[in-house]
Parts: sequence; structure tokens; C-alpha cells
Amino acid sequence: MEATALLRSLQDAVPGARLESAPSVDLQTTVYVSREDLLMVAQAQLVRALIAALSEEPYRAPLVRWGLSLHDRFLLPTWIWRDFEDVLEFLARHLSP
Repeated sequence: MEATALLRSLQDAVPGARLESAPSVDLQTTVYVSREDLLMVAQAQLVRALIAALSEEPYRAPLVRWGLSLHDRFLLPTWIWRDFEDVLEFLARHLSP
């Protein structure tokens, strides 16, 4: 992807983020993101990747109504990390060329 197109795409995805691009030694484009905006950019890219993957293959499993017990049962660092790893594995399966 061309440097200006990449930068424009990221700026559209994350309005207000401070982004800069610069060529590197191997002529690849490097995008610099301020430390304060890094998490915001990562979250936006994760959501975009999930939307792209789910548009290819929609989620078909039945949904579970957890109500208020969801927080008490699953909002612990161990479970959150496992869920995040599952999401990354799903994206790797569906978005790899």
C-alpha cells in the first residue's frame, strides 16, 4: 500500500490520532503513532479486522443471554486474555491470504 494511502486510511479509521509516516532503510513505510494514541489505533484496527472477517463468514452459533452474571463469571484477566487469543486466532484463520 502506498504511504499516503496507508496514512489516510489510518487517519480515517482513528480521527484525532497523531500519525506520521517516514520511509525506512528498506523503503517500506513506517507509521509513527504517539504513545497516547497507540491503544486507540490498535482498537480501531481490531474492530475493522473483525468486521471484515465477519462479513466473509457471519457468526452462526446461538447467542447466550448472560445478564448480570457475565461480569462476575468472566471479567477476570485470565478469561479476557483467553477470549482475546481466540479472537486473534479467528482473525488469523479468516484474514490470512
